[in-house]
Amino acid sequence: PGNVRELENLIERGVILASQHGRIEAEQLFVGRLPSENAGEGIGAEGNLGSPLEPPDDSLCEQVLSAGLSLDEVEEMLIRFAVRQADGNLAGAARTLGMTRAQLSYRLKKHLADDNQRDRA
Repeated sequence: PGNVRELENLIERGVILASQHGRIEAEQLFVGRLPSENAGEGIGAEGNLGSPLEPPDDSLCEQVLSAGLSLDEVEEMLIRFAVRQADGNLAGAARTLGMTRAQLSYRLKKHLADDNQRDRA
């Protein structure tokens, strides 16, 4: 039963993170890096093996951490900001965030449900 539950969760994660009608890739199934990946390499913009992305400015990370925000709160703030910047256009906001519209919609619903639970408490 535990293995079946783990498999169900793994498949659900893949479905949520995969593009609509797209294939589920290994990167969508596993939260961390794949064991076979070399830490110094990544996929470039054209799909070639290239250098990893530059890490964010440390000052931004320091500001977020010193504000005492949780990862969920940061994600929600970033999503809401992207939606405002795109004038409510979810597809545009999703492109800005580097995700599919379905992924953005899922996260918005998750945060809305979290907000409703906080309001009830």
